Amino acid sequence: MCSRRVREEVKHLIETIMRGAPRPVQMDDTMFALTNSVICKIAFGTSHMGNQFENGQIKELLADSMIFLSGFSASDLFPSSVGWIIDLITGHHRKLERCFRNFDTFFRKLLDEHLDPSRPRPENNDIIDIMIGL
Repeated sequence: MCSRRVREEVKHLIETIMRGAPRPVQMDDTMFALTNSVICKIAFGTSHMGNQFENGQIKELLADSMIFLSGFSASDLFPSSVGWIIDLITGHHRKLERCFRNFDTFFRKLLDEHLDPSRPRPENNDIIDIMIGL
């Protein structure tokens, strides 16, 4: 982890807060944006603060996945086909499939960006660059 990347994101956050100085700041959204931005900068090589992901796409992806991780699935209680049928009737399968599709779209876009031959090479490889190189 490069501390320079973290400092850049903190500096960007402070500048954003200062631009809106007279208005109150929603700290939970601000801290989520900072955490998201630092993680994305380190893992994906780009900060997603201020672009298409600021509209809540990442937050929505994480919220959806947390619902499934903490929620009830009839298949967990009834591992036979009975649980599967109950989940099908309640719409659990459809919601889970939508969540998978959203994650797949998000990660496919990141991979396409990293595999683009016209993409300028960063000075430091991120996790995706390292995994592609394996």
